[in-house]
This record gives sequence, C-alpha cells and structure tokens, in this order.
Amino acid sequence: MEGFRAHFPVFLTVCAYTWALPVLYSMALPLDPSEQVLANDANDVDLAVRVWRLMVSAHERRSCYMSCRGWCYKSLAEASETSGLVRYALCAASPEHRSFYTKKVRSV
Repeated sequence: MEGFRAHFPVFLTVCAYTWALPVLYSMALPLDPSEQVLANDANDVDLAVRVWRLMVSAHERRSCYMSCRGWCYKSLAEASETSGLVRYALCAASPEHRSFYTKKVRSV
C-alpha cells in the first residue's frame, strides 16, 4: 500500500494523459458537419509550420498583419457604434477617426 501512495501522482498523470486529454479533444470538435470543413484548405497546416512561415516569409507576415488590422478595425467600429465612450476614446486617440465621426454628425 505504501508503494501505491508514493506513486499516486504518477498514476494520476498517466490517467490524465490516457483518458482526460483525448476526451477533452473529442469534446472540442464541432458536432455540426458544416462546421467540420475548413473554408480554406491552405490554412490546414500545423501550428509550427504556420509560425515558421510567418518568421521566414515577408508575404505571410504582411497578409497576417493585414488580416489582424482588418479584424481590429472591424471590432473597433462595432464597439464605437454601441458605446459613446469608445467613440470618444477613438476620436481622442486618432485624428483619422475624429474626422470620420465628425463627418457623420447631423447638423440641424
């Protein structure tokens, strides 16, 4: 019995790797068949390969930058439409946004 108590953490680790991680992985997979198909098979590569391409290729870095920039601007636009505080902060931080939002204001 002492041998089992001494190796109990090892037993739990082995159980976690053999049972818990595969169960969690299968739970994370989408159930809907339309969600299981990737929209673009070119992005279906390993994460290490994607990071390597990002480090090596200037074109890959540029496309990643443009994608992130578009996502950021889209998120900021949605947030500024719902929150006056976010709109005020954007106008204070950026002259481009300030001119954009002052043009949209109605004058009576």
